[in-house]
Amino acid sequence: MSDFIDIDTPREPIPAPEIDPELRRSIAGRRIAGAFGIALLFALAAFALAMVIPNEGQAFAGVAFLFITPAALCAFIAYVADPMREKPFRSYAAIPLILTFLAILLGAVFLREGVICILMLAPIWIASGLFGVWLLYGTRKNQAEPNKVHASALLILPLLAMQLEAMLPVPLVQERVESSVTIAGTPAEIWPHLLSIPSIGAHEGQWNLSQDVIGIPRPSNAQVIQTPQGLVRKAEWGPNARFDEQIARLEPGRAIFWRFHFPDKSISEYTDKHIDPAGHIFRIETGGYRLEPQAGGKTRLVLETNYRMQTPLSGYTALWGDFYLGDIQNNVLAIIKGRVES
Repeated sequence: MSDFIDIDTPREPIPAPEIDPELRRSIAGRRIAGAFGIALLFALAAFALAMVIPNEGQAFAGVAFLFITPAALCAFIAYVADPMREKPFRSYAAIPLILTFLAILLGAVFLREGVICILMLAPIWIASGLFGVWLLYGTRKNQAEPNKVHASALLILPLLAMQLEAMLPVPLVQERVESSVTIAGTPAEIWPHLLSIPSIGAHEGQWNLSQDVIGIPRPSNAQVIQTPQGLVRKAEWGPNARFDEQIARLEPGRAIFWRFHFPDKSISEYTDKHIDPAGHIFRIETGGYRLEPQAGGKTRLVLETNYRMQTPLSGYTALWGDFYLGDIQNNVLAIIKGRVES
């Protein structure tokens, strides 16, 4: 009877072989690095897809690229990096910061992305990535085993969303940015400076984020000249960027209004290659000065710029448009005020 096994007698479970801690860390490191690598490759794929979608890159400012892509990629990295959901949420929260930094570095070095686009994308990518890992962390509470199908679906989601979004109508938004300054001078004293502002020095105007930190060129010269097509205000920014302001209305001592014309790509080349001031997404259309006499021999000088945006998230992109143009306009007004009052 000694050869028979008593099946009713409980037996001790066979312990799983222990993995060397150093080997465990090495495997985890390779898994995390691989997840980030795959996510960056998919980010490049999303970038390439956005380039071929019609409407001149509207996908870059769309819901899919700004929200769904970072959320899905960060969730994918978290899924692969922590297959058994053993890590605390702070480890998950670090993923959007790291991925956004790597995407910015990759974009700046290899894709020649400009600072303007990077600043517009980074806040939303970080916020969307945090939402993605938070949602994943919460839904995996009761999951016993990792599911590779779920992880793969996270990668397909942004590419599918970009294709679907391209079929939706895109709203057109008209925007106006208006800035003003009160100058100790009469309209007659200010008027010549609206027609001609030659040889603007680097010390003139005021400090602002858009031009002194982000790198948008500062104005260097502006002058109204007569051409066969009529009066044109020739404007230059820095040594290389230039554009025309074709005069549409001229009221000496009171107002001057123009329609913008960009004869070349110098603005895009020296600001950001994705910011075309005469493009389909973003188009600067008209602008002008008006003079409003005030008490005590002072004058309120108003500068306005009218532009249009056509992106799936025109409201968000218009916020940045207002910010950049507001900085530029306030600087121009400060230059005029400085010259008149000095």
